[in-house]
Amino acid sequence: MKQNLRHRLWVLVISGLNFPAWSITVTETLPKGVRGAALVYVESARVDSTFNPTGKVELLSQPLNRTLSFDQLAQYSPQLATLKKMLESFGPFGLSEGVISAELKLDLKIQESRRVGALVWALSDDIMLGVMIPVVSRNTESVFSSNVNRDSSRIRQALGILPKSLAGELDKLDQEPLEPVFLKAIFDDNGYQRPKSFDRVGLGDVEIESRVRYFRSENLNLQFRLGAELPTANHQPDIRNLFDRGLGSGAYGFKAGTYHDVRIVPGVFSFNSAFLGTLYTSNFETRGIKRTSDQFLPNLTDPYQIERVKKQTSPKIRADAGFMVEFWRGAWALSSTYVFEGRGNDRYKGARDLDYGSLSVNSWSRLHGIESSLELSSVPSFVEKKAPLPGKLTLTWFQPIGGKNVALAPYGRLDVLLLF
Repeated sequence: MKQNLRHRLWVLVISGLNFPAWSITVTETLPKGVRGAALVYVESARVDSTFNPTGKVELLSQPLNRTLSFDQLAQYSPQLATLKKMLESFGPFGLSEGVISAELKLDLKIQESRRVGALVWALSDDIMLGVMIPVVSRNTESVFSSNVNRDSSRIRQALGILPKSLAGELDKLDQEPLEPVFLKAIFDDNGYQRPKSFDRVGLGDVEIESRVRYFRSENLNLQFRLGAELPTANHQPDIRNLFDRGLGSGAYGFKAGTYHDVRIVPGVFSFNSAFLGTLYTSNFETRGIKRTSDQFLPNLTDPYQIERVKKQTSPKIRADAGFMVEFWRGAWALSSTYVFEGRGNDRYKGARDLDYGSLSVNSWSRLHGIESSLELSSVPSFVEKKAPLPGKLTLTWFQPIGGKNVALAPYGRLDVLLLF
């Protein structure tokens, strides 16, 4: 039971905390010479749930929210182990049943926001280049607590006059604070920080994206998408903090895909779809690694279990399909898009006799979601000289509807784009 609890804690630590990739997308290339400057603000809801490996929704902290019996508690507390042996010496009377139990609870909530500055240039009527620079803010609330239920009165009533040594242990049972015992056994003894709330703010991965339109007609717009992610994130996770994460992938990513816009009724109703694949280079990370698969956590007090390992981030794919309805010659638009994201397990290599496979457990993910947007454009009014500046304002809400090994993280997004 103890090993099972430890294994599930490790799975919690390395899975279920990945958010969808947020980036700017401009669905249309611009006329040659036109430039654009954009500000994007993205903020997730406060996330406390995840889609587990079977696709069911559970709390991020579910693997630690457990009730432990007297026998299980005795594995953590030498004092309770002594009391357990004393009670067993009286014979098979079941004296220890119901004497003490504990509910372990971890409250874990994560909220992330991104502020993105972007520039786009139209190199020709059919080629556009964009650069996006994100600043990432992440707040993690992590609180560990235990609710201990004690009842030594039944033993006192069953045995009547107690040996002095047993009476003393029962008195300790009624008074011993057990939360420090759990914190020490799970975190302190393995070199980890105790759960606490903390913030991380820093530069994320810079993105470069280009659009190349290779076909255009009144009813059809087809584009290639090429891009790259640069590992510019400047926060290195603290391996002593189980819930700390980097602000980027840590690797170079190379993107390629297509965008398709089918104007069923030009200027009124269109169907669009897109596909984007990302390949990552390998990179190196300093990680704690378990010696064996049944070890609780890597023991960070053991230097042998801390190593700079080679990581191969799994390729990622994203596919979108949706529709857009335009009003007043494109001044307003409503759209709804189905989004799928998927990736495989990351792989790790090292030079020691350690369980590198444990770093990959449940690092794969699947996500299904619906993205709904309202777009306001001043471009039609600007063309008619009724607006001072051409630009667009877009409000977007993303709602996950299913997935595996990914956080249930809805988010809102505001895009402001000015053209000049």
